[in-house]
Amino acid sequence: MIPHRTLFAYFEDADLGEAAQEYEDLLRDFVAEHAWRGSRPFVVHQRQVSPTRPGASPAWDLGLHLVLPRPGQAPAGWFADVERVVALLQRLYTERGLTFVLGVFDSEGGYAQDLCYIDRPEPDLSALRERALDAPRPEDHDEAK
Repeated sequence: MIPHRTLFAYFEDADLGEAAQEYEDLLRDFVAEHAWRGSRPFVVHQRQVSPTRPGASPAWDLGLHLVLPRPGQAPAGWFADVERVVALLQRLYTERGLTFVLGVFDSEGGYAQDLCYIDRPEPDLSALRERALDAPRPEDHDEAK
């Protein structure tokens, strides 16, 4: 079954250089160390060969994907998985100054929507909580990731 919506959590605007492998390993360990109520997250690590715009660094997608339950099919406590991912990202922000973008990719609509950023000690997660099970609105979508 192809997932309908997937939460993405990526390092934001980071040229990770040699630290990329360290962060990938950290994410893999994080996923392996926990029991998950819904689907198990998976690590994404891909780097574009060339920049998407002149003068920019090549895009570097490093982070986690977590398949979200369909509305009406969510297991009890499923949002705890999202909160666990957010807690890790908040810790990395606090300890290392790394910022992250969280959003939802809708496979049926073919688009992604950024919902919030982990860029301060107490990020506003209200949009994430409110929209995690709602399909992104086509009128305010971002380019698909």
